[in-house]
Amino acid sequence: MVYLPHLQTPGPLAGAKIAVRTVANPEKMAELLWNEVKSETPHLQEGGTTTQARLVDGTLAADRMLAQLSGFFAFTAAALVCMGLYGLTAYEVSRRTSEIGLRMALGAQRSTVVRMILGRSMILVAIGTLVGLSAGVGLGRMVQNLLFGIRGTDPVTMLLSAGVLLTASASAAFWAARRAASLDPIASLRHE
Repeated sequence: MVYLPHLQTPGPLAGAKIAVRTVANPEKMAELLWNEVKSETPHLQEGGTTTQARLVDGTLAADRMLAQLSGFFAFTAAALVCMGLYGLTAYEVSRRTSEIGLRMALGAQRSTVVRMILGRSMILVAIGTLVGLSAGVGLGRMVQNLLFGIRGTDPVTMLLSAGVLLTASASAAFWAARRAASLDPIASLRHE
């Protein structure tokens, strides 16, 4: 910042700015100060006032919008993963209908069938989560300079996102497994 006296500055003062720190209401303080300046120099024109908070919000608007869009796309991706997992589990159940019917006809409990289907799906989800976490750690180091206030390999963030994915995937797989457990053994044996 350079401070130049008004009377010694050549040309108009179109680019002059005044920064004031106050504990009072900034808008009221700006109006009070501008009235005081106009009483001393009536030919100056006000170019507008703003607060530091508005300036910061203006500079962060693009980053904030990018973060919100990233969150929206992440939520959409998680929803697609859940739908895909439900579809794959439902397809596997339809392929194994006669096997599930035979197990239930021989005395398998519904909870055993749910555990069997859910366990197989969760093994695949766990493998995918481990691969994703290791890729996330590698890529997190690459984007470290783009992040503010967090490390690219923050363990809390990594574990929280893996937990959300595992929970959502488990609930999606559970509904397909529950549907498999509700099959009528006789009808499923006649399926083929």
